[in-house]
Amino acid sequence: MAEYIYSAICDVVKIYEGDVSLIWKEDNDAGHVIEKFKKFKGISHKKAAFGVLLLMREFNLKFSNLEQVGIAADVHVTRVFSRMGLIEKEMPELVIEKAKKINPKFPGSLSSAFWIIGRKYCHPAEPSCISCPFF
Repeated sequence: MAEYIYSAICDVVKIYEGDVSLIWKEDNDAGHVIEKFKKFKGISHKKAAFGVLLLMREFNLKFSNLEQVGIAADVHVTRVFSRMGLIEKEMPELVIEKAKKINPKFPGSLSSAFWIIGRKYCHPAEPSCISCPFF
């Protein structure tokens, strides 16, 4: 992890003149920002899309082309999709496809709600279905 952080700091200094906000300031297209994030060592598409979601949520930034921001299909989100009958197998690829069908204009908007449900209620063993807001 330390190697990734150091590498990212070096890239921000070298590519963005030390101003990380240049990644999104001059171009608010979510797809382009995701691609810029993916150039950092250790950053996958999922992490890059989650980065855009965090910028939106924490800094109230606005982006265009939100269909490029996919759902963060981790184990919690995948488990909830499966138990709700939205997908037949617990496979992240199926979650991504289904999320695009549910909200084609911004599939990533589903990430937080499904993640919270998966962490708080839809446990791998002994889920709290009665308490779940989706129940």
